[in-house]
Amino acid sequence: MVFLNWCATSELAKKLHAAKISAVIGTSTKIPDVQARELAQIFYQGLAGGASLKEAFDEAQGAVIGEFPDDHFLAENPTRSLIWDDE
Repeated sequence: MVFLNWCATSELAKKLHAAKISAVIGTSTKIPDVQARELAQIFYQGLAGGASLKEAFDEAQGAVIGEFPDDHFLAENPTRSLIWDDE
């Protein structure tokens, strides 16, 4: 798994996945650092607690959207995506 925690990494995420990396998290646009840190922290806590990649990602993204409700761009169109092989 690769977690790209900087701005506008979706194209790199797609290329890494095409190169047989089974799971890649990237972002399509610039997001505030505080949101990126929060998402990463909650995501890794979820994994450490036994959640699947998808569960940890969904929980983290939901928490960030809930914590920053005034960022309408994030709530309407989440900028992060998880590209993964569901095996």
